[in-house]
Amino acid sequence: TTIVSGGHLTAALKRYGLADKINHISTAGGALVLYLTGAKLPMIQVLEEAAVRYRSK
Repeated sequence: TTIVSGGHLTAALKRYGLADKINHISTAGGALVLYLTGAKLPMIQVLEEAAVRYRSK
């Protein structure tokens, strides 16, 4: 499995016809790298907290 992230790298892969050789392409860049390493992302935390509040009603 090959994962590529970042807008510039994604654009380069498309320009040179290599995008079809990649399993997953994301323009998230640094956010994706942080997520994959287990770092807490503020927006994900907010969504998880909202889901807990919603389910408890």
